[in-house]
This record gives sequence, C-alpha cells and structure tokens, in this order.
Amino acid sequence: MAEYFSLGWDVETQMMIGDALFNERLVSIQDLALIEGTYLMYKEGQSIMYFIAQTYGEKKIGEIFYSMNLRQGLKGGIEKVLHVSLDELNLMWRDFLRRKYWSLWAQKRRIPEAAIMVTKHTDYVLMSSMVSSYIR
Repeated sequence: MAEYFSLGWDVETQMMIGDALFNERLVSIQDLALIEGTYLMYKEGQSIMYFIAQTYGEKKIGEIFYSMNLRQGLKGGIEKVLHVSLDELNLMWRDFLRRKYWSLWAQKRRIPEAAIMVTKHTDYVLMSSMVSSYIR
C-alpha cells in the first residue's frame, strides 16, 4: 500500500510487472506471503492497489484495510468491501494486466527470433571479457 500511495503507478513498477507477466513469474495474491520481503512482492502489491483503485476507486483500498483491522483478514476484507472472493480478485487483476500489456505481448519475440549471435563459440562458455590491446 505504501508503494502505491507514495509512487502511484510509476515506470519502474510498469517495467517490473510487465516483465513478471511476460515471463509468467507473477505470484498470485493468495501466495504473496511466499515471497515476503522481496522487491517483487512490493511491486506486485503496488500493482494490486493500482488495479483496485482503477476498478473500484481509491476509497475502497482504505475500506479494505479497515475491514482487515476488524479481524477479518485480507480474504474477509476483500469479500466484504469488493464483494468478490480472493480467487476472483486474482483473476480480475491478472486479466487487467494482460489487457494493459496486450499490445506489448503481441510484439514479444523469443530470444532465437530477436537475438543476433555475436560469437561463434559453441563448445565452451565465455566467462569474462578481455580488453583489446589496441585500446589506449
């Protein structure tokens, strides 16, 4: 919540969430506790708050947290204020993000299609770069 109210929907969050969405690394709302304390957890939380604000209005975020304080927890707060289950909210959030990034998703290319091989070394792994002796 702090990320959303301090930064809003910033470019860094858009990049991070878009990357997680494209690479299928978004964690469901129900499983966010599994990545507690990680940068992705904060950015996903920011994204969820943005989705709720865009869909239901910012006032609903405060109402959810108030309901959570009444010992209803996140699940109870969501159900009481938004009238949807946590599972439904998770699906709605993911659909919201897919629609938001759909045009970018359509342009996405896999590495073999988008990359150009710059070396011909296939028998071993290059571990470090070497500075040319011609650079002075």
